[in-house]
Amino acid sequence: MDSQLQHYRFQKVLTFAVILILILQGCNSDKGLTLNPTQNDPQLDDLIEFQMILVAGGSLILGDTWGDGLDIEKPAHLVKLDSFYIGNLEVSQFQYEALMGENPSTFVGNDLPVQSVSWFKAVDYCNKLSINDGFVPCYDLTQSPVTWDTLANGYRLPTEAEWEFAARGGDLSQVFKYAGSNTPTDVARFGYPPPAVCSTLKCGRLQPNELNLYDMSGNVWEWCWDMYGTYSAVAQINPKGTTQGFDRCIRGGGFYHTDYFCRVSARGCFEPSSNLAGNGLRLVRNR
Repeated sequence: MDSQLQHYRFQKVLTFAVILILILQGCNSDKGLTLNPTQNDPQLDDLIEFQMILVAGGSLILGDTWGDGLDIEKPAHLVKLDSFYIGNLEVSQFQYEALMGENPSTFVGNDLPVQSVSWFKAVDYCNKLSINDGFVPCYDLTQSPVTWDTLANGYRLPTEAEWEFAARGGDLSQVFKYAGSNTPTDVARFGYPPPAVCSTLKCGRLQPNELNLYDMSGNVWEWCWDMYGTYSAVAQINPKGTTQGFDRCIRGGGFYHTDYFCRVSARGCFEPSSNLAGNGLRLVRNR
């Protein structure tokens, strides 16, 4: 466990260094460009509408099922989950700024995924959106650590198990290594080192997975509820992660990493206060 934590802490340092390189190199991006989705812009004719997609409950083997993952992805284990709703797209800058009154992103554009969001900001966004839409907020942010009312009907972050179950296509899974394909370029925005890829991609521009979910591989890392910890080989029902620890899990890989980190079983973690440029979020709600 200590070696795995050291590995991912090294990844955090590496990530920060990469982001600095990207910024200093002034890579070709949409920075400074603000797109208004309500305008009659021919470039937005194929804009994908944000939806909450129902993921039917079921069972699936999660973790490293291909034999090429890191130790922290093992052992592969059986998980049974109840049905839930998940956003077909990562939360966009338009959605985030409209509610939070700020846009922390490095690469600016209304239909780009919001980035540079800490875990604390992500759960705050979920609560504020819940209140805005008339739902009961899921999180008590006055507690340390933050607590989750699992019976609340508001927006929340996925658990790691929910995230991977959805990324694999749920009960429609075709057992792809990436979310929707065995070919990463079909479904994922990735690339390291620069200048192969040096910015995020507009939400929903690549091929979706079996559940019509976009960008679950690549683009930005997506925060999960769980504290970072090792897997158990024991079959689990609706697991919510360890209750011991500090770092929070991220999934999906990002625009500055190799395709290896875009695999559906790949795991990472950051401190919940971390707001590095690769960190974004995707919404979930109870059914």
